[in-house]
Amino acid sequence: MYKLGLTALASGGLTVLFLALQTSQAAAQLNIQTTGEISGTLNYPFGVTTNRSTTRVTTDSNGTFFRNTGTKSNPNLVPVYSSKFVQVKTNPDGSLKYVVDFYGLQFISRDGAIASQDLLSGELKTYNYQGRPNFPVKFQASVQDELSLQRAFFEGIVRDPKTGNLYQGKFEVSGQGPRYSDRNGGDSPTVFDFKTDYDPKSGVKPTPALSSYKMTNVPLVRLTIKIPQGTQPLTTGGGTPTNPTNPTNPTNPTNPTNPTTSTTPTTPTTPITPITPITPITNVGSNPTSPTTQSNVEFSSGQISSANPDNVVNQVASEGQDKFALNPNKDNISNVEQSLCSQHSVDCRRKPSVSTKIGPRSRILMR
Repeated sequence: MYKLGLTALASGGLTVLFLALQTSQAAAQLNIQTTGEISGTLNYPFGVTTNRSTTRVTTDSNGTFFRNTGTKSNPNLVPVYSSKFVQVKTNPDGSLKYVVDFYGLQFISRDGAIASQDLLSGELKTYNYQGRPNFPVKFQASVQDELSLQRAFFEGIVRDPKTGNLYQGKFEVSGQGPRYSDRNGGDSPTVFDFKTDYDPKSGVKPTPALSSYKMTNVPLVRLTIKIPQGTQPLTTGGGTPTNPTNPTNPTNPTNPTNPTTSTTPTTPTTPITPITPITPITNVGSNPTSPTTQSNVEFSSGQISSANPDNVVNQVASEGQDKFALNPNKDNISNVEQSLCSQHSVDCRRKPSVSTKIGPRSRILMR
């Protein structure tokens, strides 16, 4: 029993020590949170590649999704996308709801670039996608209910906006664009642009409407910069530290005046009393002064969000990812869209007309 108690105590102590070391290491890594913009051409890494996730969008009974470009108190619902693959679901209270499912897509970019007020100098560096040799990319991303920047490496000088500290080196970055249901959801590529809606009962995978997508200064509502453990800032607090003031030396006391020696009396005819010596001056020295001293289905409420919660789908495509042929002549693409997208143009998004129709709010479901 005594040995067993000592063993348990030693084991528990090692566990506590291990957990403490892990906590210390985790706390040592700094994650800088900021915003920015991203540019570059999105291409499929291995032909058309899904990220094995589904986005479920709440629509009206006709399969149309409306985006609120106004406010909660003064909504302005604009039709954004209509699908023929509308599904009818039953809510727990017995009411009906209408949804459309979309496939998420996986991308890489070989010409990507990122700009931010906190990326002071430098650029994205090339790395091998999924560690594959001879597969250089600038970043990898997925497109679903939002653009998800999954991985990139920035080399240069970055700034922590909270402290003003500057860091220099090669740092991993990630981020996301606005959600499809946000007021500015159309500023970032989503599944609406690629038209990947489908009928889940048929088992037929959708064919994306676009073979690539060129982004120019697409907003990133969240940009995370990972500063590795042990990286020292170039400056502290954004400025040069002030040297402490040297303490003031105490005032030296005044040396006392030597007493005056009495004069030797002269022997006159009448004796003269000798002069009394002057009393020495007492020292009047002042006292010294003291020194100074941060199923795979995703739901979306469809409400307006300016901050976009951290729900990025960080799934990386592998060799076993689903692939399917590209068919730009999809039935649900109109003649006008085929004319505009005959060369697989990236700008196939239609400017939706303003409507005052009040539609259901959107929600997204992800596996």
